[in-house]
Amino acid sequence: MERTRLTALAVWLFLSAVESQPLTILVDESLINAAVGQPVLLSVRPSVRVRSGNWKHNGTDVGVWIITNPDINNVYTGRVELLFPNASLLLKSVSVSDSGVYIVIMNSFSNTAATARMDLFVFEPISSVYITSTGSNPVRENDTVWLTCNVLGNYNQRIWSFNGTDVESNERIIFSSENATLMILGVNARNSGEYQCIARNPVSEKASEPYFLHISRSDQSFVETCNSNKWEAAVAVLGVISVTALITVGVLVLKLQKIAQKEMSESYTLATVCGGLSQMPTYESFMPSVNDERECRNQDQSDSNYMILLTMDKIYQSQSQLNVPASMQT
Repeated sequence: MERTRLTALAVWLFLSAVESQPLTILVDESLINAAVGQPVLLSVRPSVRVRSGNWKHNGTDVGVWIITNPDINNVYTGRVELLFPNASLLLKSVSVSDSGVYIVIMNSFSNTAATARMDLFVFEPISSVYITSTGSNPVRENDTVWLTCNVLGNYNQRIWSFNGTDVESNERIIFSSENATLMILGVNARNSGEYQCIARNPVSEKASEPYFLHISRSDQSFVETCNSNKWEAAVAVLGVISVTALITVGVLVLKLQKIAQKEMSESYTLATVCGGLSQMPTYESFMPSVNDERECRNQDQSDSNYMILLTMDKIYQSQSQLNVPASMQT
């Protein structure tokens, strides 16, 4: 019996000695980065047994407890849980709004208190990174180029690379707006190549598609301009030649039509003359034969004139014979 009493006294003295020690709170991580939707454990370890305590987020109560009986704020009900015996705080699925400062206050049985702080940063994963340019591509030599890195999602760092090597600023390469814009002054052939923008946050990283910057030299631009002018001149010359050819063809067609109309008119006149002569009733013995009339229709202008003269000569001879006295005729 006496032994049992001594054992209980020893335990009581031990517990009293332990509880009389100052309360401290150990924190596994004071800075925590998390992605949206992930669970986060704010783990703490008090140095002595704790009677009560509470958690705060940016000054707002999350939950309080006494011994092992928790009371969770309605705003966080279903989203957080207190894990005993250490009273660590579990956030089941974090959002960006859960970012901020978390403070835990604990009270021991000996009425000593301790406080610990943890900072939580919640990031959205980077979904897209792409490069845009305010100018044309290719760029003429000695011009200025602006390349902009566009990021969709939370990030805290942007890095530029050229042909796989990080770009460093100098007197010709200037970064602005936290590396959002890369400006190159007086570009030359050495600046031609692949550019990439890499965006990072503590929970994700994404790189843009390569942007290939082409540099056109001044002499090359001059040659291209000359070639373009040559093509324009050639097209203009071909246009003039085509119009001239069409006009010439039109004039020739008109002339041929006039000549054809003239020949048809002359042929009709000669046929009428020949046909009229063939119908004279007085000098039937001197009328042209059927063959002569065909020849008159088919021959050209010179043959028709010859037939007219021949016919008139026959008429003249006939009139002469009619005027000769009958006594002289045999």
